[in-house]
Amino acid sequence: NTRFNHKLEELKITDCKNSADISLTELQAGKTVRLGGVVGICRAQGTDISECANEGDLTINASGVNSCIGGICGFLDIWADYKDNDPLVLYKSENHGTVKLITSVDNGNDRLVGGIVGKQSLYTKISECTNHGSVINSSKRVAYCGGVVGKSDAWVYKCKNNGSVTVTDAYTTGMAHVGGIVGYLDDANAQY
Repeated sequence: NTRFNHKLEELKITDCKNSADISLTELQAGKTVRLGGVVGICRAQGTDISECANEGDLTINASGVNSCIGGICGFLDIWADYKDNDPLVLYKSENHGTVKLITSVDNGNDRLVGGIVGKQSLYTKISECTNHGSVINSSKRVAYCGGVVGKSDAWVYKCKNNGSVTVTDAYTTGMAHVGGIVGYLDDANAQY
């Protein structure tokens, strides 16, 4: 079909909406899972995700490290091999549903929750997005929880959060990184 004959650098997800509740329980203990209201994980360089919305409640029940959940995208990830190409951009999108990660284990780390994106790697951009839903992380070890992004290594611009941001469960050896916009901002891998 020639209507969808696009080059890689022209990939777009535009004006899409999810209204369904989505829940994911890992099928094998300890395996990483990613969940988003629109995209679970996006690794396509030069992609634009724009004017999308999630209205459903999203829930992960997972023990795997690096598991992440976001109202629009669980994980925006571009590898360093593509740093000279167009970045992956998510803009003008909204989340209205509750975004929640539950885990029953107290080992490992990096369980990430964001109202828009759970985890954002280098060479990606998030712009003009708004979260209205509750963001909840019940990790018992290291919790990343942000109204817009749980953990970011990149560019966040003109974003808003109107939802509550909560880390639940007591833990004795862990840490919580919580923010109204970004739970944890890290440029340790940035190349200037």
